[in-house]
Amino acid sequence: MRFWFALCCFLSVAATLPVLATPQAFDELAEQIRSGSRYALHQQDQEALFAELKALLPAGDPDRESQYQRLSCALTWQQDPATGLKQVQAWQAQSENPVHQSHYLQCQTELYHLLGEAEKADNSALAAVDLARQGNDPYVLGQALLSTADLHSFRGEYALSLQQLFEANQLFAALDYSYWQGYCIEYIATAYRRMGDYPEALLYIEQAERDYVPKGDRFRIAFLMHEKAYSLAELKRFVEARRLFEASRVIYQELHEPLWVQYSNANLTWILYETGQYQQALALGLQTDKQLQAAAEGSKVNTNIYRALLKMYLGQIQQALGQPETALKSFTESEHFMKLDHSARHLLLLYQARAGVYQQLGLYQQALQDVLEVLRLRTELTSAAQRQQADLLRYQFDTERQQAQSEQLERERNLSQQQVETLKRAQRWQYAALALMVVSFGLLVWLLSNQFKRNKRLHHLAMTDELTQVANRRRVLQQAETLRLQAEQNQQPLLVCLMDIDHFKQVNDRYGHDSGDWVLQQVAQCCQHLLRKDDFLGRTGGEEFLLLFPATALQDGIAAANRLRLAVQSLQFELIDPALQVRVSLGLALLDPAESLTSLISRADKALYQAKANGRNQVCVAE
Repeated sequence: MRFWFALCCFLSVAATLPVLATPQAFDELAEQIRSGSRYALHQQDQEALFAELKALLPAGDPDRESQYQRLSCALTWQQDPATGLKQVQAWQAQSENPVHQSHYLQCQTELYHLLGEAEKADNSALAAVDLARQGNDPYVLGQALLSTADLHSFRGEYALSLQQLFEANQLFAALDYSYWQGYCIEYIATAYRRMGDYPEALLYIEQAERDYVPKGDRFRIAFLMHEKAYSLAELKRFVEARRLFEASRVIYQELHEPLWVQYSNANLTWILYETGQYQQALALGLQTDKQLQAAAEGSKVNTNIYRALLKMYLGQIQQALGQPETALKSFTESEHFMKLDHSARHLLLLYQARAGVYQQLGLYQQALQDVLEVLRLRTELTSAAQRQQADLLRYQFDTERQQAQSEQLERERNLSQQQVETLKRAQRWQYAALALMVVSFGLLVWLLSNQFKRNKRLHHLAMTDELTQVANRRRVLQQAETLRLQAEQNQQPLLVCLMDIDHFKQVNDRYGHDSGDWVLQQVAQCCQHLLRKDDFLGRTGGEEFLLLFPATALQDGIAAANRLRLAVQSLQFELIDPALQVRVSLGLALLDPAESLTSLISRADKALYQAKANGRNQVCVAE
């Protein structure tokens, strides 16, 4: 039906061509397209709109023909972007007008995106702004700023992005182009969401919904639902977020936008994971992954970031379902796509999740590397956020100060009698600036405090055994070396004790690994409660633990080891099997003068083997 309507419109326009093909008619429709008062949602409608504009093009008018080329550029070459790119580059090279060159560069940006060449698209967008500033067309400059502002926002350069968006909004406001002002408000909301200011993002989204989006533009309505759902999800309001993602998906299905349907499904996978619906999330995520892969192979559309996020969500789901090897594969694929788009924010989340899988698989070196990478990225992003916040505050202050100075000069020229009031207002601005500086300093202190707490928490995670919550192998060995050096310096005794749970494999084989994990936890907690303040306990792997008794004589250490042995033997495991009793064997070694830590632990290990050989459930002392 829409095709026949568009065809009728075209034939009607063509029939009246001699009457309507005037410069005034062409200029009026071109202005409606530029301002957004005439817009088309789908390609078919866009083709009909530009067919109407072309029919109005006066013959032998090179200036308007050039304008038509620039306005219809991206649509004309949408099906063949490679050929279009060569043509547009040729047009740009022939033009000496910086405004026209900027317009052609903006068209190149869209064509590069269609070809999947993101880096070239970004460079083209940045160059378009520089050329637009040399001209005098606020519409072209506003469009160029919109493109680069979204790029800077994605890169984490929020202050620069918001400055460009505020400038573009002012340009469109001066032209009374409310349609494009709406896009500025949407992009501002996106920038605030990406920088983590979700309440501010929601305010701008509501403003866009209320004041700028045409009621018939269902695509924009669905897009704003997406943006609002992101912020609500980050605020842990998952029920509302899920409702909005599902509602936007319905609209995209009705508009025949399959790629956006898959984007909605990727986000719903995230929501289902966050709300603990792992099986449902896994099914939807795997289905969406296949469809996004097919979309990427069947077109030049760049789906890298959504594929990266979906792979990460799948890895988190698989980890939660007890599939660490599969999760690790998903995380590796996610890392590949994230690095293509250089997304530090998303890489931080990925490494944080993957570190847990590495630790679960016993790959402690890889886990440590990911934890260190998380620390580096978090420090980098925090520093960048502080700089961005300072830049944004500086920009806002400079803008307000310039506005105040302009108003002051105007008042001085026209109303000299109001000089006293003008000075008072300027003083209030100074107080506001001082208050702003105080708030900025307080914010900086708060950010640094939070960073210190995060670093401390991550350090604790890197040094703690996840299952038993006692020190891990790395931490207990570090503590052992520290106590060895202190013992040599202070000429005090140091006892090390290796403890191993007897026949632990039988527990796993008979009752399952979950029960075995619980036994390990109970044994670790039991021993931890019996130790003195200066004693130290760590898990060195499997069912083996290392205990350190500083400033402890051999006989006292033997007594302490036997207390631990008897305490473990008395543990009850009624939830597993009332008949289950767990016993441990322990090997003690007393530090010799100038002995290395490796030698000391080796002797304790030999004593432990002796205890095992003597029938288990006993304490043996190294020679």
